[in-house]
Amino acid sequence: MKKILSIIFILLICFPTFAIKSDLKSQNGLNVGDRIPKFNLRTEKDILMKFDEHYKDKVLLLVLCNYCNKDLAGSWTISSFYKFYKNKDFRYVVIFSRRCVPFYVPDAFIAYSAGQTGRQVRVPYFLMDWDEEVSEKYKVNLEDPHIYVVNKKGIIVFKQTLTTPFVSTDPMNEAIENALKE
Repeated sequence: MKKILSIIFILLICFPTFAIKSDLKSQNGLNVGDRIPKFNLRTEKDILMKFDEHYKDKVLLLVLCNYCNKDLAGSWTISSFYKFYKNKDFRYVVIFSRRCVPFYVPDAFIAYSAGQTGRQVRVPYFLMDWDEEVSEKYKVNLEDPHIYVVNKKGIIVFKQTLTTPFVSTDPMNEAIENALKE
């Protein structure tokens, strides 16, 4: 009986630890070496962008963020975009969530605001993740923007959480350059 109780005690103590570790791992989301989930989303102008038509076999600089990120402006103006945007094998993709927006703000207002910002900083378009389906696939919490460089095979080769817009883009640029050479 003592052995059974000690086994039950050990299981009760260890099980929450395993659950916490598993939960922490899922909060970290996708990592370098993981394949990205495909996505089909609409732009702020309601144009459907299908993954297989626009992003397959391209190097992606992919940003997942929400409308209220404190450092969102930094993710919009990442200099890597301006360095590589003319390359036919490169795409800059900003996936935009409405997570922090109160329910009463119309989607049209948010889309208009995104479009205005896009023109100001020359981002071609934002993909609107209204229901956060893509954010959930990437397992990101969106409190800070998440930046990924994805190679032509759809594998993440660089990942960074943008906690400040003042980050060095050298590692990101190197990852993009290497992915374009593959």
